[in-house]
Amino acid sequence: MSVSKAQRIINQIRVCSYEETLMILELMPYRASYLILKLIYSGVTNVFEEN
Repeated sequence: MSVSKAQRIINQIRVCSYEETLMILELMPYRASYLILKLIYSGVTNVFEEN
C-alpha cells in the first residue's frame, strides 16, 4: 500500500464517526481500505481489552 493511496482513504474518513467510518470503508472499492478497516478494528479491540 502506497502512502498516497492510504492518504486518499484517510482524508475521506478523517472527520467521520466510528460507525460512519466502518460503513465507508466497507463500501470503498480500494484494496487499501480493507487494510485500514482491519487497523481500525484492531485499535478498537485493544481499547476495550485494556479496560
